[in-house]
Amino acid sequence: MKTLIITILVVLISIQAFAQNLWQELKPPTVDPSCIAVSSNGNVFINYEADLHRSTDNGQSWENINPGAPSFSYVGTSPTGVIYFISDLLRKSTDEGNTWITLNSPFNPYLIIREPNPIMTNSAGDIFIQFDNNPHKYTYRSTDEGNSWAEIGIDSSIMVDIIFNKNLCFASFWGPGIEGLLYKSSNKGDDWELISSAPDEIYTLFAAKNGILYCGTPWGGVPAGHLFKSADNGITWEIVDEFNTISVIDIEENRLGHILIAAGSGVYRSTDNGDSWHQFTSGLLHIPPWKLAVDSLGYVYAGTGVPQMLYITVQSTIPVELISFSAIQIDNNIHLNWQTATELNNHGFEIERKTENSDWRTIGFKEGNGTTTEEQDYSFIDKNLLNGKHQYRLKQIDFDGTFEFSKTIEVEVLVIYNFMLNQNYPNPFNPVTTIRYELAEESIVTLTVYDVLGNEIEMLVNKEKPTGNYEVEFTGTGLPSGIFFYRLQTDSFVEMKKMILIK
Repeated sequence: MKTLIITILVVLISIQAFAQNLWQELKPPTVDPSCIAVSSNGNVFINYEADLHRSTDNGQSWENINPGAPSFSYVGTSPTGVIYFISDLLRKSTDEGNTWITLNSPFNPYLIIREPNPIMTNSAGDIFIQFDNNPHKYTYRSTDEGNSWAEIGIDSSIMVDIIFNKNLCFASFWGPGIEGLLYKSSNKGDDWELISSAPDEIYTLFAAKNGILYCGTPWGGVPAGHLFKSADNGITWEIVDEFNTISVIDIEENRLGHILIAAGSGVYRSTDNGDSWHQFTSGLLHIPPWKLAVDSLGYVYAGTGVPQMLYITVQSTIPVELISFSAIQIDNNIHLNWQTATELNNHGFEIERKTENSDWRTIGFKEGNGTTTEEQDYSFIDKNLLNGKHQYRLKQIDFDGTFEFSKTIEVEVLVIYNFMLNQNYPNPFNPVTTIRYELAEESIVTLTVYDVLGNEIEMLVNKEKPTGNYEVEFTGTGLPSGIFFYRLQTDSFVEMKKMILIK
């Protein structure tokens, strides 16, 4: 028998999209952008002080389209295609910022409340802006693209964020005696009802396409740096993760239905409705992220702090994304396991191995799951390995033939072998059986089959072989039923066993 000296477990756990980085730093013509907004056509708008810049190529080039603002400015976009711009005046554009229309502002634009969301919109195109109007209501709503305004909200309180889910809207307010409490309204904010079951000090809200509501608490919140979700329109809430962070700052959803959060310690993503989360920060060199935005192609933009920079995901949708890739040695076999978070047009995986004495070669294939947003598990066993270091990688192949390699993991196999001849299997057999044997050292080996009279039927092996495990098939076609013997002989070992052929 063989003696197991050591089993080495090597695990790589990280989100990997078969690419070096998930994020790419953009180079806009301004630093410290105060707002990031993406239009329904996929154009990106950022602004700092009086500057307003637009990119029509996913942030690769920029142009200044400032309509004449002399000082600070804020930009926001509506799903209906309207761009809003607040500076000395309140303006809107219906042609992606090429021309601007001045609107009647409900209050002095210089008194706009700048943080955290100076301009908020919903899917119907309604716009919500806020002005310092103490002791009255701060929030104003327009349902006709800024032509007329109604005062809504709660007296002396800032509406931190607002979301819409079916026929209800939800908003968190901060004010005297109201520290991030959650309210709901069935008439777009004319009347509000407190949701006492929701957490306090809510800083950000989000309504996913599947109807699940999310909210996050900020620095110093109670509890701080947590994400909550509700599957029953805000009636009950549960903590979904802590993220080891001091704040949950922004929440977004990409076109695959994945939820992303900007937290104090980076960007995190869930592909299973918030049940589990994985870091999504490779290539994101500056933290914390303070703003996320998603365009119509699926690219995700992130604004980061200190210094404030702008990033974009390397790909609009990640074809195949690894959550983990691991290898474990059991005897002289290597068990490979890997898990994907998402797959897009995934034909499958070729498993490749490299040793100290050989280059990369394909040792197996696992069929992929095409396109899916659900986690998938895969496994493969590399059997009967010789002692030494073995490296493994995955070659992920799309249906169009394009491919990418995973990172490499390494396992060292170290097993002490003995001389041994195993019983054939199956036994009895008809007409094929397998004979396994083990060599403790390099030897000249013969493996021979005899009948009951001692006549040689077939020599299965006659060559020099190194230390290790081996197997060989014997076929009894053309032989009568009966008892046969097989004999293993090396330089220092001889053993014989009986087998039965039944036809």
